[in-house]
Amino acid sequence: MISLVNLVTELLSFLTLISDILLILLFYMILSKKKFENQKNNVPPHTKVCGLNGTCFLDDPKLKPVSYDPILKKGVLIYGHNFLNKNTLLFAFVIALIATVGSLFYSEIAGYIPCKLCWYQRIFMYPLPILLGIALFKKDNKISHYVIPLSIIGGIISIYHYTTQILNNSVICSAESASCASKIFFSYGYITIPIMALTAFALIIVLTYITNKNNCKGVKNE
Repeated sequence: MISLVNLVTELLSFLTLISDILLILLFYMILSKKKFENQKNNVPPHTKVCGLNGTCFLDDPKLKPVSYDPILKKGVLIYGHNFLNKNTLLFAFVIALIATVGSLFYSEIAGYIPCKLCWYQRIFMYPLPILLGIALFKKDNKISHYVIPLSIIGGIISIYHYTTQILNNSVICSAESASCASKIFFSYGYITIPIMALTAFALIIVLTYITNKNNCKGVKNE
């Protein structure tokens, strides 16, 4: 059992690390896209401007393209961006499902007693796989209106929980419950259970935000 718990912890910690890197890339893409849209609105006459997906709008094809970021012209990043845009709901659903199953593994199989703050985070995480699963099945791209508020509140609780662990202060937890300041593990120098939850909440926020933005653009184009 101990080896299984260690294996799951290592796997979830590694996924959290990769997800944190992905979050940075997603924020970079969103900011770069906004910069491109500003360029597009202020583009001078007879200028060619190319977007992240490789498409361009132009008046004179002989002129050199104006790109908002040269690195994003690489084929792999273009493919990754397009693939992500088409599957944001799926990724959000998978992340919420992994977070939910992971928390249940630690309490029901590994035998760790959740603290009060852990339960608060569960309250906001557990509905997400159901909501996102239904939205994925029905192709409802407006699910962000319900998912983002839950994820923001859950993320704020995760930040507070992580702060109590760093400061070793569990005032909010009663003596009868598990300590909110205790760390079951501390991977890669920063990852604990509330960081895993925070990463999941943040990714779900960003992915459903992208879903909503794509849906709004689709409505405008119709």
